[in-house]
Amino acid sequence: MTAVFYHPPARVNSQGLSRGQVLKEIDYIGGLLSISGMILFMAGIQNGGYSYAWSSAHVLAPIIIGIALLAGFFFWEGYGAKFPMFPKRLRQEPRILGLTLVITFISGANFFSILMFWPTQAFNVSRTAQETEHSHWNVDC
Repeated sequence: MTAVFYHPPARVNSQGLSRGQVLKEIDYIGGLLSISGMILFMAGIQNGGYSYAWSSAHVLAPIIIGIALLAGFFFWEGYGAKFPMFPKRLRQEPRILGLTLVITFISGANFFSILMFWPTQAFNVSRTAQETEHSHWNVDC
């Protein structure tokens, strides 16, 4: 429904450009570096101490490769990208960029906590309700 009926106005940085020109201005290399770097880094952090020892290659390799990819992302954004994800004009007002990133981090933390803990809580409440229903509430007196 949204794809059919929602037609937002053109963004300021894409006005007057065709769809092909907009697609050419996407930083695909930066996207690949940042996403793959974060996935590998977070996979290493998540496996450390739980599935594998912190000193094992299953933990260290993804963390090191992830950090290297993220460093490559920052280098690419600063020196190689023709149309970077974080344009140089954003650095003119570092306070605004910093506050935007802090707000995004807080929103992401909130979303992540809901995404991770709500299913567990719903399962526990449902399980407790089922156990209660089948135990002492149905005792014949």
